[in-house]
Amino acid sequence: MIRIYDPVVGLNIALMPMGRIAYRTAFPAAKEKPCFRPPFASVAEMHRGSEPKGRKSEILGDRLIEGIKFEGSRLTIALEDRSLQIVERWFSLDLGVTALAITSGPIGTTKGWIENVTRAEPDPSLFLIPPDYTVQDIPVPQPPQ
Repeated sequence: MIRIYDPVVGLNIALMPMGRIAYRTAFPAAKEKPCFRPPFASVAEMHRGSEPKGRKSEILGDRLIEGIKFEGSRLTIALEDRSLQIVERWFSLDLGVTALAITSGPIGTTKGWIENVTRAEPDPSLFLIPPDYTVQDIPVPQPPQ
């Protein structure tokens, strides 16, 4: 799966190369540069020493990835079967992205990362759905009124 997130026009697209399908979800476009916060680095700081039972948050410090500073955090969760689930994320407040995310637990490990990061404006064609893909629009659920 390939994800395309475009806050300028307000689209989140999931490309499925095997079936040549694009799932597209619209959301309100950003009027200005989006404000980002790390997934749980700030939560780790807020709860340091007072986490709920069975949870431990850690700040891992800074790390350069692709020449850009990212802040690391780790969340360890004790599961009911006494095994552990560990989620590690490296987040850039400047870019508003997670460069590396690793989740490990009793059923295995998943790892996601970004590559070839540049600070230049991206080529607009990177945000287009390939013409040979079938597009399926996914409506955003509206909250009850």
